[in-house]
Amino acid sequence: MINLQVFKAKNFVFGLFLLVTFYIFKGSTGLAYGYVEVILGNDPLHTVPIWMAVITGTILSMFVTSRFVLMECNLIRMIIAGFVIMAIYYAYMIVFVSVTGETIHFILPMFIYGVATGVLFVPIVSFTASSIPPKIAINASLVGILARFIGFSASLAFNNELQLFTKSGAREKIREALTETNPRLSLTLLDIQNQYMNAGSDIYTSKVVSTGYFNQMISQQVLARATRDYYDWMLTGVIFVIVVLLLLPQIQYVVLKLRKDNIPY
Repeated sequence: MINLQVFKAKNFVFGLFLLVTFYIFKGSTGLAYGYVEVILGNDPLHTVPIWMAVITGTILSMFVTSRFVLMECNLIRMIIAGFVIMAIYYAYMIVFVSVTGETIHFILPMFIYGVATGVLFVPIVSFTASSIPPKIAINASLVGILARFIGFSASLAFNNELQLFTKSGAREKIREALTETNPRLSLTLLDIQNQYMNAGSDIYTSKVVSTGYFNQMISQQVLARATRDYYDWMLTGVIFVIVVLLLLPQIQYVVLKLRKDNIPY
């Protein structure tokens, strides 16, 4: 049975909130992988460098952050630094996401994302586990596992819903612009058709293929716009979390005291 006295510690409850929040932001890479595969045309095999960048950044940052934790540095400041790094990743994606690009351009931001993950996970877990008395620390482990599950589930639900929202918004904006009265629509279709005709296709084939290519181009524009809007929302959220951490003085000076019975989860 879980000792419910753990919830009397305000910092422990706040640590659980940070843990759930961390997993929500951590699950924001699904749209990035979809962008790389759909718009940049990468198959899963050529996405391996991006995965390796994330793994490398996470491992290195966890080793470095663990060292700072052992030196009893301020945990909240490390958490704020982690969210700042996560904000840098979001800002990078907002600026560089477009219908053109190469995979190599996204290795750096995914490495930054990995660094942010490692910098956040270690101090959040340490902060949460060290906020309660050692004699009931095992209960923190059990509640922490539950919080991680809730955070992971909430991340799937929240991020999927937000992705659908941004995609529908981008689709509606493009639909408003693509009307029969828009003179650029017919000119664009005619230009695509002429390109296929210059490549050796007949008129009928050029019309059919040009329509399919145009629809594919619109789909890519919708995904690119939705990705930028999605990261706009995520950047706003992470900035809000940073402000909350800066405005809560009662947790600013919490220092981890390593105890033998204090078992982090």
